[in-house]
Amino acid sequence: MLNYDLSGVVNFQKGCYTGQEVVARMHYRAEAKKRLFLLLADSSSDALNDGADLALVQQDQQITAQIVDRSCGPGNSVAMLVILPTACANSEESLLLEQDPKVGLTVSELNYT
Repeated sequence: MLNYDLSGVVNFQKGCYTGQEVVARMHYRAEAKKRLFLLLADSSSDALNDGADLALVQQDQQITAQIVDRSCGPGNSVAMLVILPTACANSEESLLLEQDPKVGLTVSELNYT
């Protein structure tokens, strides 16, 4: 979920490190079902608190996401690091906050540079 395989933090060609087997297994054998994403909200809501579980809706499908960290941006906007299922994050369909559907949500991948 920390995207070590995407970020280049781990070199799969050398050395030993804590959690090597788990990370290598994800890299060589499987697809991650959940990943860390950047979720941008155009306005604040009571549901957008650190550590909260978010109830989201995408194409009449209910999705649960967990807020890892959040920060208030300019105006009333909120930027959050959330753990989301990869299938819904890669979809073209928009996400809606179940508690407050008027809040606009945008999913972005994290840039590792």
